[in-house]
Amino acid sequence: MGLKGLLTSDIFRPIVTVLVFTVIMVTVKWVLFTHLLGLREPLQATIIGVGAFLLAIFIGALWLIWRANVTGNGSPMLIIFLFICIAIVITLPLPPQPDTPEKIHFLQYRADYEAVVALAKTRNLSQPVCDPPLPLYHVSSIGCLHVNSDDRGLTVAFYPLELFNYFVLYVEIESEIEKDAICNDSNSSSMIYLKQKIEPHWYVCTAHMLFLSNPGD
Repeated sequence: MGLKGLLTSDIFRPIVTVLVFTVIMVTVKWVLFTHLLGLREPLQATIIGVGAFLLAIFIGALWLIWRANVTGNGSPMLIIFLFICIAIVITLPLPPQPDTPEKIHFLQYRADYEAVVALAKTRNLSQPVCDPPLPLYHVSSIGCLHVNSDDRGLTVAFYPLELFNYFVLYVEIESEIEKDAICNDSNSSSMIYLKQKIEPHWYVCTAHMLFLSNPGD
């Protein structure tokens, strides 16, 4: 019996079918979550996308179990193998998050962002800052920066591309702050979420509640 005959035999056919299903689900997960991670306002799309993905896994698993029982190839071991494959699909890490426009802007004008932070450290910028030095104006398109001091030390929020929803945040002291709380002002009741870590001390934050984020280390 050749390899083709072995794979299509009654013993191996259901196993091969489960493996094909697993590969399809892994591919769908990668493509779907790559798209969702790049959305600017992902809440509704995330709920729909994740729900549809989990529903597809559930329906696919039921169909495989039904088909195995109808063809007489169903067994407890096959069902266990199926659920192991489903667990692998669900627990596989998400694809890397695409660079946000704010991160790209920061990397393009890094020296200007750092110059503003240097001014803030020497107290040459007071709060609120709605008139940064003209050569540095482009680091915050609305013309305002948010300079603060709390348990994170000096923080400076830049709004390079839009108002409020997404911003670049400099944090002076980050070692004792939990990663998920790095964007939150301890003196404010509003909740701000970490979207992406650019590098040490620099983050992209958002006011949108994100079910999907892959900020990195």
